[in-house]
Amino acid sequence: MDAFAIRDILAQYRALQGEHALLRSLAVRDGDEDVPPGLRKKIAVIEAWLRLLTDEEWFVVTKHLVDQLTWAMVLGEYERRWGPEQIRDERTLKRTQARALQKIAACVGQNNLGARIHALFS
Repeated sequence: MDAFAIRDILAQYRALQGEHALLRSLAVRDGDEDVPPGLRKKIAVIEAWLRLLTDEEWFVVTKHLVDQLTWAMVLGEYERRWGPEQIRDERTLKRTQARALQKIAACVGQNNLGARIHALFS
């Protein structure tokens, strides 16, 4: 599994969380707590990936890919989070994101999970 596929999966995280919350709220009202296990697995995979990252990598990936902020907006959020003395330029944040995606891809490859993850998200 390559970094592009991982990036696309991470971009689905917010929608998956919303779907999960909606299904849970409907299930609780109907007295049925059954949320599709595939949905829970998708969310669990993304959360496991995010736990692999450093705080800085997590911040950049979640702001840019999950929250889908533009790089300019990520830069502003970064400055608010870490202060003006720690400001980075856009190119540095892009490298940080690329490093994070490669870290996730390495973990997936090391554990031979690519085919299973691809099947889960297809």
